[in-house]
Amino acid sequence: MDENKNIYLYVSGLATHTQNLHTVPKVSVLFIEDESQTQQIFARNRLTFDCTATLVERDTVFWHQIVELFEERFGEIIQLFRDLPDFRIFQLTPSKGRFVIGFGAAYDVDPNDFNSLVHITGAAPSE
Repeated sequence: MDENKNIYLYVSGLATHTQNLHTVPKVSVLFIEDESQTQQIFARNRLTFDCTATLVERDTVFWHQIVELFEERFGEIIQLFRDLPDFRIFQLTPSKGRFVIGFGAAYDVDPNDFNSLVHITGAAPSE
């Protein structure tokens, strides 16, 4: 994730999900608490974002910058991906989010301000 809250995905162009991203550039991403770290499997902490996917053009300055960040984080395997011509980088731009921290504890998240949470109560909005 970058400073503008964009999320980057490095995937094989041969995969069906990558072809789907080209066709319909809408995606939902899920960050979820590790099963081994939770006390209640059905109430794991999770953050979901609805995003728009944009292909980062290969061999541009921006593409190289993102690949370098992937390599810093994930190591040598990225060098292998870099050399495979079918691998693609997508920039995922969040449009809305949902943060769940337990039963009855769900919040809408502003993707531009992760500190802005609005509790979802299930009550009908007042007029």
